Amino acid sequence: MGANAKNPQAAFDFIAQALTFENALMYHQEAGQIAVRKDVAASQEYLDYNPSFEFFSSLVPYTHFRPATPDYSQISANIPRATESIFTGQATPQDAQAAYDSALVGIVGEENTQAG
Repeated sequence: MGANAKNPQAAFDFIAQALTFENALMYHQEAGQIAVRKDVAASQEYLDYNPSFEFFSSLVPYTHFRPATPDYSQISANIPRATESIFTGQATPQDAQAAYDSALVGIVGEENTQAG
């Protein structure tokens, strides 16, 4: 909620209602989203909705929020490009990796990269 909200209580009430267990459960099921709330992720109703939910929700403790920096979307866009080039036979996995690495250096600079 913004610091300049004209009605902070109404804004808080809206957020609280939107994030109830029932609404979170419905949203994650119907939107096919990975539950980050432990109570939703453990809900049998959630787990039964899609057979992949249990596996992907189990990975949440090992994930990190995607950075909100301007270059991150450019970096992310190169991952499906590399994958597609392999699937369509335009590149070997090694060539696709080299192209990704080159694109990454072009986006953030050599000084901001390191070998994995």
